[in-house]
Amino acid sequence: LSVSDLVICPCAPDISEIIGLRAFNQIIGEISETAGRKIITKVLMNRSHPSRKNFGKQLKFFETLQNLEIFTSRLPRRADYNIAACEGLGVTEHQGTRYSDASRDVSQLVSEIKLSIPK
Repeated sequence: LSVSDLVICPCAPDISEIIGLRAFNQIIGEISETAGRKIITKVLMNRSHPSRKNFGKQLKFFETLQNLEIFTSRLPRRADYNIAACEGLGVTEHQGTRYSDASRDVSQLVSEIKLSIPK
């Protein structure tokens, strides 16, 4: 972790996972002290219901964690991930899922990741 350009931590909007992030935040803080530089972990909300748009309580929680930041991109549950994976492809390359919501979600995440990597 201490030599990574970017650390991404997936997290479902589930209370047990979010509580676990508090401990992870502390661990990242300890690693930052040892490494002598501030390490920020980007949290990716995933496995939520596709229609869920309100993450207000989770966002407030992240404001209290100094070593974690949340991506604006989300990867909700979608059947297209399984469809593409069954053929060994990602949703952005599979013929039947290339123009799907899942593909747009992944493309948005990729753009955000590129902006997050230090140059």
